[in-house]
Amino acid sequence: MIVRTSARTPSSRVPRLNGERVDFEVGGLAVCVVEQPGVPVVGVALCYGTGTAAERDDEGGVAHFLEHMMFKGSRRFGEGEVDSLTQRLGGSNNAFTSHDATVYHFSFGTDTWSTALEIESDRMDNLLLDEDAIESERHVILEEIAMYEDEPWDALDQQVVARVFAGHPYAKPVLGSRSSVEGLSREALRAFYSQYYNRERANLAVVGGVRADEVRAACERWFGNEPSRSRSGALPDTETLPTSVDGGPIRIERQHGELARLLVAFPAPAVDTDEHAAMRLLLAGLCLGRGSRLHRRLVEQERSCLWVTSDLTEGRGPSCASIALEVTPGFDSKDVELAVLDELSRSVSEPLTQTEIERARQLLRVDYVFSQQRVEARAVNTALEHALYGEGHHERCLDRLLSVDPCQFRELERWLRPDRAVIGWSLPSVS
Repeated sequence: MIVRTSARTPSSRVPRLNGERVDFEVGGLAVCVVEQPGVPVVGVALCYGTGTAAERDDEGGVAHFLEHMMFKGSRRFGEGEVDSLTQRLGGSNNAFTSHDATVYHFSFGTDTWSTALEIESDRMDNLLLDEDAIESERHVILEEIAMYEDEPWDALDQQVVARVFAGHPYAKPVLGSRSSVEGLSREALRAFYSQYYNRERANLAVVGGVRADEVRAACERWFGNEPSRSRSGALPDTETLPTSVDGGPIRIERQHGELARLLVAFPAPAVDTDEHAAMRLLLAGLCLGRGSRLHRRLVEQERSCLWVTSDLTEGRGPSCASIALEVTPGFDSKDVELAVLDELSRSVSEPLTQTEIERARQLLRVDYVFSQQRVEARAVNTALEHALYGEGHHERCLDRLLSVDPCQFRELERWLRPDRAVIGWSLPSVS
């Protein structure tokens, strides 16, 4: 059955996105097509609704390792052939793993886009997992872990996030640890692949200069057959709240690099709530752009920081709100930390003004439109949306954000209390 709908958004405040949307299913695979006539490229994204959170304690990093192996040989495409074929056809491809999902995405011309379906069908059913390729890729991933450990921000972020989500699957590092990756066997990779890589757990999005009827025909060709084996397995429960950070603030300090770096993080509301929208708007008012409160105070007035930014994670389960900055050499890191906590407290007692709110809304609206402009990015967003949240998720989130009432900021006090904070410092190395 094909369901055809206009790509309308839930509120006049939310920018309209071009394209007619068509949904259907082939062989258990959920497919979403966004037709954009006249666009000369097509983005294709296949999202498996499983990632690091599904790993057992003894197989850390297996989801990310398997992502690498999906490029290392299947029955019809030998090692390296996916990349070489993509390049010969003038396209691009990439992939990423998160706690909740693993996504493979392509960009092709309108006459070659179905090659992506041919590739995905074969490696969904016929991945080889050659022993030599596994060992070669193991070294690549161990080097990747070493790079993360050597990069001050990556190392600090990993430690802080692990503490914010202590006791929750989101505390696991996506790459795994050096010891866990060294211990992963071919059997572990095969078991994870067999359990989670199947049509029922996959969501396909095709966006750009393509028609729904030709996408359906290509899907029938490449995914309409019976899979080579049956697969099953329950996903972990990630929707429960993590272990509380109450009783803090919890402090993490490490010596790394030449600059003082601060990351202040809090457990935050789940993505599909009004509180999450209010938190995103508040963080934008505090940290996004030159007109934000913390930028004005720390970067322009006091000049104690080189820059300041914020983040609010999204997933099936709880979120993490954070503020990050780098301290200008010669300034006291303690004063900077107190200033950040002061502005967080003041943001609740003295909420953003209407001018600040409108400025933050406009910046977030622009970010939303920009994130959807490239067809490949829109395909990724659409596939993720279907796998994790349901149709229209991104538009609903933006609509909530644009509808936030200033009085909602006061409700965030229970999330932003200092005793719920994890305060991470990466301080200059002592020679």
